[in-house]
Amino acid sequence: MNSLHSLRLFLLAVFLFIGVTAVHAAIIRGKVMDVEYGEPLPGALISTHTSLGDVVAATDGSFEVRRIQPGTYEFEVSFFGYVSQRFTIVVESEDQVVEVQFSLEQSHAELGTVEVRARAQGTVLALKRQEEAPNIVNIVELEQIQSFPDLNAADAISRVSGITVSRDQGEGKYVQLRGTPPSFTNFNVNGIQLPSPETGMRTVGMDIINSSQIQTLEVSKVLTPDMNGDAIGGSVNIVTKRAETTTPQINAVAAGGFNNLRKTGNGELQFSYGARKERFGFLINANYMYTHQGADNIEFNYEKGVFFGDTGRNNYHIQYNDVQLRHYDVVRQRAGLSTTLDYQVDEHTTLILTGMYNRYVEDEQRRRKVYGLDDATSERNYLYGSIHHELRDRKRIQELSVVSLGAEHEYSDVIVDYEVSYARAIEEQPDRLEVSFSNVGEAIRIRFNMNDPEYPVATFPGNNGNATDYANFEFDQLTLEDYYSEDVNLNYRLNVKLPYGNSENGGFVKFGGLVRNKDKNRDITAQSYAAYFERSNTYPLPGPPLTLATVSDDFQDVNFLNRGYVLEAMPNGENMRRFFEEYRSLFVYGSSGITETRELTFGEDYLATEDIYAFYAMAQHQWKKLMIMGGVRYERTDISYEGYAITKTSSGYFEGLDTISATQTRDFWLPNLQLKYTLSPGFNLRAALTYNYARPNFNEVIPYRETVESKELAYGNPNLKYPTATNVDLLAEHYWEGQNMVSGGVFYKKIDNFIFNNQFFGYEGDPTQSNYSRYLIKIPLNGIAAHVRGAEIQTQWMARKVTTSWMRNLGVFANYTFTDSDAEMRQRRSANDFSENIIFGGDYDVLFEGEGVEHITLPGQAKHTLNLALFYDNEKFYIKLSANYHDAFLNELGVDKDLDEYYGEAWRLDANAYYQFTEHFQVFADVRNITNQPLRYYLGSPANQRVRQKEFYSFWARVGVRLKF
Repeated sequence: MNSLHSLRLFLLAVFLFIGVTAVHAAIIRGKVMDVEYGEPLPGALISTHTSLGDVVAATDGSFEVRRIQPGTYEFEVSFFGYVSQRFTIVVESEDQVVEVQFSLEQSHAELGTVEVRARAQGTVLALKRQEEAPNIVNIVELEQIQSFPDLNAADAISRVSGITVSRDQGEGKYVQLRGTPPSFTNFNVNGIQLPSPETGMRTVGMDIINSSQIQTLEVSKVLTPDMNGDAIGGSVNIVTKRAETTTPQINAVAAGGFNNLRKTGNGELQFSYGARKERFGFLINANYMYTHQGADNIEFNYEKGVFFGDTGRNNYHIQYNDVQLRHYDVVRQRAGLSTTLDYQVDEHTTLILTGMYNRYVEDEQRRRKVYGLDDATSERNYLYGSIHHELRDRKRIQELSVVSLGAEHEYSDVIVDYEVSYARAIEEQPDRLEVSFSNVGEAIRIRFNMNDPEYPVATFPGNNGNATDYANFEFDQLTLEDYYSEDVNLNYRLNVKLPYGNSENGGFVKFGGLVRNKDKNRDITAQSYAAYFERSNTYPLPGPPLTLATVSDDFQDVNFLNRGYVLEAMPNGENMRRFFEEYRSLFVYGSSGITETRELTFGEDYLATEDIYAFYAMAQHQWKKLMIMGGVRYERTDISYEGYAITKTSSGYFEGLDTISATQTRDFWLPNLQLKYTLSPGFNLRAALTYNYARPNFNEVIPYRETVESKELAYGNPNLKYPTATNVDLLAEHYWEGQNMVSGGVFYKKIDNFIFNNQFFGYEGDPTQSNYSRYLIKIPLNGIAAHVRGAEIQTQWMARKVTTSWMRNLGVFANYTFTDSDAEMRQRRSANDFSENIIFGGDYDVLFEGEGVEHITLPGQAKHTLNLALFYDNEKFYIKLSANYHDAFLNELGVDKDLDEYYGEAWRLDANAYYQFTEHFQVFADVRNITNQPLRYYLGSPANQRVRQKEFYSFWARVGVRLKF
C-alpha cells in the first residue's frame, strides 16, 4: 500500500471518530503550590475519589481534570512532607472551565528537613509517574539527567537498570536492554519510532542525540498493547521539552574543556526558550557540541590452522592473521534543534506540532600499521610476513529529523488522539579515502616477543632491513568511496480511549492502529586502484615515483600505548588526494582493482521497502487495589527488497552483475496481560505475561556482499526468520517521601529463532578449479531458542531522617541486574574440519555437525550490570561520584569456541559537581572516564582468553556555567 492511500484511510478514520465523539464537558484546571514560598509542587497527587480518577501535578505544579459534569466535587491533594488537604469545587455548567490553586503547608514534623528545590522536582515527578504507570517502566527526568556528566542520550540511558552500552571512541552508542542485542530494542522520540542512519542497521546509535534535548527518558521493560510490538528487549522513548508556564523560561549552558589523550579541547553551547501565552505554548531548544579526541589501539586478527611444515586435523592451532597498531584522531561535532508548539483550540481540543533535528559530523583519520602474517611455525614465529602503513581518512555525516503533527480531543466519554509524523535518517561519507603502502622486496620473517602477551613486540630475524625502509615502501592500493544511506518512516497513528466507572471500580477500553511506510536504501560509488605507473601509453607526461615518502607527513609517536611502539612515516590524506588529482591517469585498476571496484560499488547496495500495519485493542480496569490490563496487538509487515549478486570468472575476477529481488509478508499476534496490586500507598506488586518479536537488521536479510577487511567478507541472508519471545515479569516496588524508592524483580524470556553471526573459513567457489581466495566469511543465521532469566534491584534515597545535619544531604543512586542465558544452536564444526574446501553458496548445512545441538550464551547478554552513585546535595553545592559497570558478554561467534569474540568487562568512573551562586547562575565541572577504562575485546572463554582489541581514550574534563531564568 502506498503512502498516499495510507494517508487517505487515516484521515477518513480521524474525521469519522471526531464526528461521532463531539461531546462537551467541563474542565478543572489549576496548580499545586507551597503556601509559604509560592513554589510549585511537582508530583503532587490530586485524588478525586470518583470515576474521574487521580492525576499527578506536572513539573510546574499544574494539573488538569477533564470529563467533568455539573455538580459538587471534593478533591484531596497530597504531597510528601506536606499536610494533605481537601478542597470542594462546584461546577455549574458543561462548558465551564474552573481555574483553581491548591496551596499546601509543610508538615511540622518535616519542617526544615524536607525541602523542595528545583533539583528534586524532576526526581519527584519521575518517581510518581513510575509508581502510577500500568507497566514496568523506568522514568528519568531532566533534572536527574543533568545530575550526571552524560553528554549524549546513550550515556544518559546507561544509568537505568538492566542497560548495557557499547561504546565508540569512548562515548556511549548502542543500547542493549536486559541481556538482549541492540536490535531487540526500539527507540522513539515522543512516541515516534526512529529510523536509523546506520547503513545496514535498524538500531539507532543514541550518541547522535544530545542529552540536553531530553525532558524525560522512558525505558519500558514491559510493553503495553498500544506500543510498537517489535521490541523483545524493551522500548526507549525520549520526550522532548515542552513549554510549561506563562512565565518565559530561559536556560543556557556554555562549557569548555580538555581531552587528555590528544591534549585537545572540547566545548558545548546550549540554549532553550519556552513560554505559554493564553492558549498557545512554544519552546525551542538548540545545542552545539565540539570535541577533538582520539584513541590508541592495538588489535589482533586470528585464525586456526596448521603450522607450516605440518599437516593433519590434530595440528590446528590458533595463530595471528595480522597484528595492528591504530592511531585515531577524531573531531566530532553535534548540532541539535528541537521545538514544540501546542495550541488549545477549545476546552476539548489541543493541537501539537513537534520537530527535532540532529546533525552529527565525525572527521576521522585512522593511521594503521599492519603486520600481515602467514606460514606460522608457532604462534609467535612467521616465515612469510609483510608490513603495511595505511591511512583511512573519512568524514561521516549523520542526520536525524522527526516532525509530527497531532491532536487530542477529550470529551466526557471518549478521548481521541491522532498523529501524522515524518522521520528521516541519513548517513553520508563523501570522498572517503583509504590508501596502503607496504615493504619492498622479499617477504619478511617476523617473530614476536611475547613477554607481555597483550603487547607483543615484532622482531625481524635475519637480514630484513626492508622492514624499516619506510621511504621506499611501495604503493599497494588506493580506494575512494562515496557512501550514502537513507531511512525514511512515514507514520499515521490513531487511538481511541473510552473511560468508564470510578477510581475504585472502573477503567477504560482503548483501541487504535498505526500505519508505517518505510523506505531504506544504500548507495556506494567506489574506485579501487591496484597499481600506479610512472609512464603510461595513454598519458604523454611521466609522473614522479610514488612511495610512502612521497605522501607521508611528519607524524611520529615513539612511545605508542606507553609500550615503546613506534608509529611514524604514515600516509597523509591531503597529500595523497593532491597526488591523485595531479596524476590520476597514471593510476590503473588492474583486474583485481576492477573486481574490487565493482564489489564495493554494487555488492553493498540495496533498496528495501516495508509497509507496516498494526491494530490493537486493550482494556484496563481498577478494582479497589488491583489493576488488570489486558489486550492484543496485531502487526503485519509487507517487505520488498532488491540487491545485487556479483558473478566472477574462473580466475576470480569480476564477470557480471545479477539483480536479486523478493517480497515477504510477516505477521504476528501479540497478546498482553499485566497486573498491579497496591498493598499500601506507595507499595506495588506487579506481574506481566507478554509476547513480542524483533525485526532483523537490514544487512542481515538483504542479499548483499560486503568486504569487511582484506581477508574478511560478510553476507546477508534473505531466509532469516524473525525472532519471537514470550516474556514473564514480576516486580515489587516501594516509594516514600517523594525522592526515595526501592524495587526488586525477576524476569524471564524465551526467545525463538534468535539471530547470530556464524563465521567460517571458506571460498566463494571451488579453489581447485579456479583462482578463488580463502576468506573468513560471516553469515547471519537463526538459532533454535534462547532462555534469558534475570533479577533486578534498584534504589535511590536521601538521608533526610538522620540527626546529623551534614548527613541529611547525602544520597545514593544504585541499581544492579543479574542476567543468565542459555541459547541453543546447531553444533558448529570444529575449525580443524575446515582443512576441507568449504564453498559458500547458500547451503548452510555444511557449516554444522549433523543435527547436534550446541549451547552458548545469548550474544549481547552481560551477566552483571551495575550503577552506583554517591552524592552530596545541599542548598548551594552538589557533588557526585558515579560508577557504571558491565560484565563481559559474547559479541560474535567465531569459527569455533576458541575464536568466539567477547566484549570485555568495563568499570567506568565519572565525577561531577556544581555550585549554585544564585537562583539563576550555576557553575559546574565534570570529569569522565577518570580511570582510563579501555574498550576491550577478547577471544575464547574468560578463563582462556586472548586479546582481540584494546583501545584507550584517557579522560575528558570540562567546566561550564548554566543560566536559568
